[in-house]
Amino acid sequence: MKHINFLALFGVIFFNITLFSGVAIIAIALLPLAQKITFSLYEFFVRYIKYNQKTIYN
Repeated sequence: MKHINFLALFGVIFFNITLFSGVAIIAIALLPLAQKITFSLYEFFVRYIKYNQKTIYN
């Protein structure tokens, strides 16, 4: 029984490590893209707010 439990535990740990490293690799790969998206969204909001302020005050 102990042998089976050890194998199951090893499998779970190995799966978690694989999953985590996969997620980490994807996150590292997508980081520049995420930065670009965040920056463009920020720029869009700044322009949108400026445009709204112009339309409100004029």
